Order: sequence, then C-alpha cells, then structure tokens
Amino acid sequence: MSRMIILGAGASRACPNTRRDMPLPLLADLPQILSPDRLNPKGDWPSFGKHFHVLLRSSKNDVEALLTMLYELDEYFFKPARHAILERGVIDRILASGALPEFFPNLDDCGPATQILEALRAFSQETDPIRIAFGPRNFLTVFRGVLRAYVQESVQSHPCPLHLKLFEMLNPHDCVVSFNYDEIADYALHCAGKLREQSFEGLGFTTINLPGDTTHLGVSVRFLKVHGSINWYNHYTSDMPNPAYEREGLRPCIQGGPEIHYYLDRQLLPDAGNTPDAFLSPFHCKDVICRSVPMFTRHMHAFRYCLADAQEIWLVGKNFKNSDRELNGVIRWATYGKERALHIIDPCIDVDFHRSLFNAKVGSRYQTLEEYARDA
Repeated sequence: MSRMIILGAGASRACPNTRRDMPLPLLADLPQILSPDRLNPKGDWPSFGKHFHVLLRSSKNDVEALLTMLYELDEYFFKPARHAILERGVIDRILASGALPEFFPNLDDCGPATQILEALRAFSQETDPIRIAFGPRNFLTVFRGVLRAYVQESVQSHPCPLHLKLFEMLNPHDCVVSFNYDEIADYALHCAGKLREQSFEGLGFTTINLPGDTTHLGVSVRFLKVHGSINWYNHYTSDMPNPAYEREGLRPCIQGGPEIHYYLDRQLLPDAGNTPDAFLSPFHCKDVICRSVPMFTRHMHAFRYCLADAQEIWLVGKNFKNSDRELNGVIRWATYGKERALHIIDPCIDVDFHRSLFNAKVGSRYQTLEEYARDA
C-alpha cells in the first residue's frame, strides 16, 4: 500500500518542543509576529512592524493580499525599472501614468494597490532609515527573514515525539508532503532513519547536506516541501549580484540563476554567496510562482504523481478549503478515478469537502496529533 502524509501548519503547531510564548504560527498569526512590540525593541525592526501594519490596513488586514500586491507591484513596475529600494520618483510615475488599472482591472484590487502605493510614497519621505526596506522586493525579503528568525527561535529541540510517532507507519515508497517552512518534519524523519539523499531524488537540489550520523540502512521515504523551507539555500557560483535588483533567488535568470542546496546540518553551510530565504511567502498567486520556478515546479509534479499513486492519505493539520484553487484542481485531477482512504488529524475541518477533494472514503479521525500519538 502506498501511503502519503500531508502536513500543514497545525502539525507543526502541535509540536511540544517549541517556546510557549512563541507558538509556531498559523496564517492568521502572522500580523502578531510582525507587531512592533515583538520585533527587536533595541533595533530598527519595531519601525518595520509599525509600517507593516499601516500597509496591512490598506489590504483590509489580509496578509496574503498584501504580500501578493507587493509581489505584483514589484513584477509590474519596480523590477522593470531596476529598483529594489523605495524611491518616491518611481511611485509618482506609477500613480501619474494611469497604468495601475490596466494591471489591476478589478476595483477590489486596484483600490488597495493604490492605497499601498500611497502609503509607500509617504514612507519614502520619512527620515527613518528602515524605509528602504519597503521597496516591494526588499520588503518580501525582510518578511521572510523575520519569519525565518521567529521559527528558529521558537523550536527549542529536535526531534518532535509526536511526529516520530506519526512517521512510524511509513514504509518504502511512501511520501511525506509538508506545506511548512520549519524543520520539524525533517529532523523527525532523519531521527527515524527515513530521510536520506534518495528522499529528494529528482527534485533539483545541487547537494543534499544531512547530519553526519545519517543512516544508510532501513526505510527511505519521499519528502516534499512544496512551499520551500528555511533550510533551502541559494548559492551563487560567483559573487552575489549587486545591485540587489539583479538577485533572482530561486528563479533562474539569464545568467542561469543560483544553485539550490538542502542543509539539515548547518555546520556544513558555507557563508559566501548564500541567501536563506528560499521559501514561498503566503501569496494568493502561488500557482504562478510554482509554474515559473523550476524547484517548485518539480515539487508540484512529484506531489501530483505521488498523490495519484497513494492508496491511503493522512491529512494532518492542513486545510485545503482556502484560496489555492489551482492546487485543489491538481488534487482533484490527480485523485480522480481511484478511491482511496482519507485519515484526518485536525480538530476543525470540513470533512465532506476534503473527502470529495481527495476522492476518498473517510477512515480514522483524530482531533489532535497528541490524541493520535496516545491512541493509535
């Protein structure tokens, strides 16, 4: 029997090895993480948090909408103008040109996009040195950096006993699919002896760097982190491009783009030419990026293939009743024609929706990962 375990934010949040005052976030928790009182009070980041919340109000407090619009504004205007930092002249030109409604024909999008640009123009006139971080590309980089630092500070130790218990069921050719950025599943699989270089075969990593005690015996399972990870690193084979607008991150550029390496052992990590922001931010347009970035494309193809093959799916803390409509289309297409068993570990989920989505009959049902670890 081929088995797939799908992990969402709820699975990581259940891990007991995290700080009580810094739980791993769900999407709704992100504004709290970037609040001025949580960011380093002795540095410049409280200013970043304050300005972030001004922008967030422009998008009706929808983090995904805000990040999506900043990404689109960078793609449509700032990147072609070769600007990574925040400059009033670029913003004035965008607003005066009348081009904005052409890129955002929906009034529900054009209005917030205009408000975001007006807020950015106001920031550009301030003397606060942190204002340069609000060029859209810089902002997205800082956002990933803050989120990455929060996750690393939250998780106190590895492996997670709940994930270890969950992974006991895995056999050769089974697959773990994580939508999380953290390394909780990575370390649990490694500790269980089920994570090796073969787990990443065909995904496009230049190197797989695992701890020195990695076993070469036992079960190897497929491991997909479809939205990237805090331990994916971009390595530039020459000096990192300067100015910043030429840095492409995970995307290939005309020079070929950076290599991408997986590091579960940071002692092996070289310093030069690395950018530790190789994960997909919460966008409404994730499907566009997944199709345009080869690393994500390979992961999605592997997800589709393993999903079609799976006879049993465990859904752990992941809700697909959201805005990722194209991803749901992939799931419906991949699972069509063969009914499978769907087991759910989640306290609050639309069971009928997910049964239909995965073309499945519902099997085991647990409210929490703790309940599964105790009763399974």
